[in-house]
Amino acid sequence: MREASTLQMRLQERILGQQPELPESARRLHRELRDALITAHNEGLLRTVPAQIHKLVKLDDSKPPHVAIMGATKNFHRDSGLPHFERDDGAWFDFAVTVAEKRKGPLELIGYNFELRFPGEGYPPFIRFDLNEPGHANGIGACAPICTRALTICRCSRR
Repeated sequence: MREASTLQMRLQERILGQQPELPESARRLHRELRDALITAHNEGLLRTVPAQIHKLVKLDDSKPPHVAIMGATKNFHRDSGLPHFERDDGAWFDFAVTVAEKRKGPLELIGYNFELRFPGEGYPPFIRFDLNEPGHANGIGACAPICTRALTICRCSRR
């Protein structure tokens, strides 16, 4: 068990050390995310049509300097009836990204969550990636966290 814990910590350090290049504004990041999804649709990888993508990718700048970009509705109960993005293989997902805008320079990544749900009775039924501020209570319930500090990658069991 100690080896697993050491491996988890090394994985977490590696992932947290890889910061993506971000633009200087949340509006530009919003546009880039939306455009990437539209490109995925145009290439046949995403069934969700561009008009729906425009409706699903939203920007919330009501808590400066933090800005949230949501890709569909948070779906804690994995209800396929809620709006979401659908891949060409029937898997479906939603996401959120929170960034901080600075006076100068690129955005600061504060957190994200991404959950991909698979169709049918396959295993795993879903996979979730989260990056949260320290102390965030994720990994409770159906998911057991692999990493326990700021990064949570869920390993899920059948309900």
